[in-house]
Amino acid sequence: MSEHHDHSHAVVTEENSKKLMVALGLTTTFLIVEVVAAFETIPNSV
Repeated sequence: MSEHHDHSHAVVTEENSKKLMVALGLTTTFLIVEVVAAFETIPNSV
């Protein structure tokens, strides 16, 4: 059932790795900001 594919797979380069790390850093930063903001908006009436 294995088929032969006539395409190459992406090669990880230094440039791609840096771009992925920047994207991961931005995503993580936004996640942390959203979690902190969520806890800041919880009413203190409990």
